[in-house]
Amino acid sequence: MGKDLLDLFCKAKKAADIAAAKEVPGNGAEVSRCIDALNQLGCFPITNDLLVSTMVAKKLRPLTKHPKESIRTLASEIIRTWKAHFIEELNNGKKDCLNLRKSNMKETTNKAVDVHRKIIIKLKINRNANVSSMSPVMNMEACRIKIREHLVSALLRVATEAGQESDLKHKVEDCDPVEVSAAVETAMLDKIKDEKKKIRSILFNLSDPKNPDLRRKVLLGEVKPERLMTMSNTEMASEELQLWIKRMEERAMEKAQTGKSEAKEKATTDQFKCGRCGERKTVYHQMQTRSADEPMTTYVTCMNCNHHWKFC
Repeated sequence: MGKDLLDLFCKAKKAADIAAAKEVPGNGAEVSRCIDALNQLGCFPITNDLLVSTMVAKKLRPLTKHPKESIRTLASEIIRTWKAHFIEELNNGKKDCLNLRKSNMKETTNKAVDVHRKIIIKLKINRNANVSSMSPVMNMEACRIKIREHLVSALLRVATEAGQESDLKHKVEDCDPVEVSAAVETAMLDKIKDEKKKIRSILFNLSDPKNPDLRRKVLLGEVKPERLMTMSNTEMASEELQLWIKRMEERAMEKAQTGKSEAKEKATTDQFKCGRCGERKTVYHQMQTRSADEPMTTYVTCMNCNHHWKFC
């Protein structure tokens, strides 16, 4: 079915490209041929899986800006119909999932009652019997729907964050958050299905109010869903957080490199005697730890046994 759908789109696209020429009248043969192909495309039996696998809605979106009004109007109407169908099927799937979950819970409760009765009987026979605990069953479909809703909610904010930049605004309008969310969730299922910590990290960074760049790149396709699955927490972080992490790493590296030479920068003296080893090889430095009219505090370190002490 996917091949037939794409063949119809290619037929409509080819006719639309020819009809875009200035010399072609609005009621010309190529325009009529394109309209017929679009009507067949609109009547094609569509499903959510078919829309996601073929990405036909994204490919059809440029026709909504076609110079011929009839083609432009019909293409917009088809995309609106597909979008409504996608949301309706998603909601129906959620209702079916909830009903299935209630049914599973009822069956699980009945099984638990039966098991409880058997355990009581067994305990009456043998007081020392070991009873193993039952692990709960997670409904995978409900989790997938919840993840998609979370992703759609995050990506819908990109249009608001785009502001008044005309070029960026048009690019954002050309992208469908529902389709992108479905592609990201499918990649999660294929690549990191069992890595709950990684999934939570991706959802957190996409929803972070201070990280609009990641949302925009994912929506516009600059960051592919497969690439998003392999990005580290630092790579997904906002620019502000990345700069902070870089500064912390540089500071830690500088401290590690200069830590051994700190003793050399302190003043060396033999006026103090170490109370641990009795040596007089010491270094010291002074700091004003109290009010200005009080004397400074002297910190002394033994260079032989690394013993530390202070005095005022």
